[in-house]
Amino acid sequence: MKPIDVVALRAACVDIVLKVPRLPGYDEKLMGSLIGWLPGGTMGNFACALSRLGVSVGWSGSLGDDHLGRLVLEDFQRFGVDTKATKILPEQETHFTVVAVDPTGEKAVIVVHTLKEPPELASFQEDYVTQAKLLYLAPYDLDFASHVSRIAKEHRLLVAMDLEDSSPISSSNIGEILGAIDIAIFNRSGIGALYGEKAIEAALAGKMSGLEHIVEEVLSYGPELVAVTLGKDGCLISDGTDLVVERGFEVDVVDTTGAGDSFNAALVAGYLWDWDIGSIASFANAVGALAVTAYGPRGNLPTFPEVVEFLAGRGIALPV
Repeated sequence: MKPIDVVALRAACVDIVLKVPRLPGYDEKLMGSLIGWLPGGTMGNFACALSRLGVSVGWSGSLGDDHLGRLVLEDFQRFGVDTKATKILPEQETHFTVVAVDPTGEKAVIVVHTLKEPPELASFQEDYVTQAKLLYLAPYDLDFASHVSRIAKEHRLLVAMDLEDSSPISSSNIGEILGAIDIAIFNRSGIGALYGEKAIEAALAGKMSGLEHIVEEVLSYGPELVAVTLGKDGCLISDGTDLVVERGFEVDVVDTTGAGDSFNAALVAGYLWDWDIGSIASFANAVGALAVTAYGPRGNLPTFPEVVEFLAGRGIALPV
């Protein structure tokens, strides 16, 4: 087997995806229909999307010794993701989520954590991840994130981190987190939780000064690249020298679940291929757009040729 370039850590589960007439309100009962029990999770989705783009990728984490865990492993195999560094926890249940999707493709997600994972990697997992070029994780567990960051630094590995508002990040610990990583990827709510939604709204209105200041501050902590995903509004990417703001592509949206994970996979791929940030932005926006055109977090993960064709139809060429 060829060497693994990227390892995604933990956060794989099964999504119970429901179709609803609208997202429910407080104390409201709605009738819905089951779309399916679909393997998901931020790191799992990322790994599958990256593999579809042609990057050698593995996933390392824990699963329960149950039918959901087997479903997750089978789907990784379907997408060509290496899972030899998986730890099966006996008599435990695999994480799952409940995802409600409305007719516009927008969603509401309830995450149910069931596994009791230690705040460190097992020795065979540590041996596995240190063979990669880049580690991808989210700081859902700060102890674990710190543990992995130390390993990465010792072995001179790149680290990319997905920073959402669901992560326990704040103004008091953001410097410590960002100081240990190379690529910081915020979603809209993640950057908004730290710096305020007004900065995002100003950026979308064309008033970039506030968001440029935020990006400069993030980069000052140590990352080489920072990105902010803005959903249908596109993205912002900066490497400290250049800053690109690119609008998203219009597509027929079916389900937005996993769109950010797909975007992040494309961004990491472009970074590893040493592309300019303008090309990375176009590529990542395209992958995220294609991913939302089917139900489920992995319903339409595009291949590299499919992305090239999508962009060529819009007059955009990639550096390939």
